[in-house]
Amino acid sequence: MPCYVFTYADVCFFKAEAALIGWGAAPADAEKFYQDGIKAAMALQPYNITTVPQAYIDAEFSFAGLTTEQKLEKIMTQKWIQLFGRDYEAYAEWRRTGYPALTPGPNQGSTNGTIPRRAVYSSLEALLNTTNYQQAVKGLSKGDSYLSKVWWDKK
Repeated sequence: MPCYVFTYADVCFFKAEAALIGWGAAPADAEKFYQDGIKAAMALQPYNITTVPQAYIDAEFSFAGLTTEQKLEKIMTQKWIQLFGRDYEAYAEWRRTGYPALTPGPNQGSTNGTIPRRAVYSSLEALLNTTNYQQAVKGLSKGDSYLSKVWWDKK
């Protein structure tokens, strides 16, 4: 499976999200960027579906009648799918936007079934860099735990 760093599909989904909030394009342009992102993602290996009928895209991936939040959910869900194989990036995008709506697996683990938001610091960090460790932990919402959010984790 190929490893991508940044694709045209990524650019389209970023542009769709930006347009939705009026950054550099009108919110009305978000749907076209979103649909272009889907087509570009489908053209990537291993899918290689280079001709997706526009009628299918229009019917299945329309923004008609949706709220801004519902549009964002559609954009980010398709982006998350497109990021298959780029798991750290998909995880970061989910934490940043809250989409797609994920369901934790059956193993409750140490987070009682909540999907972790970050990794905890190494015990060596607390031991060898105590002052900075304590300062860093003070800034975390739930201390040095898997459930504390990093500063850009908004949802």
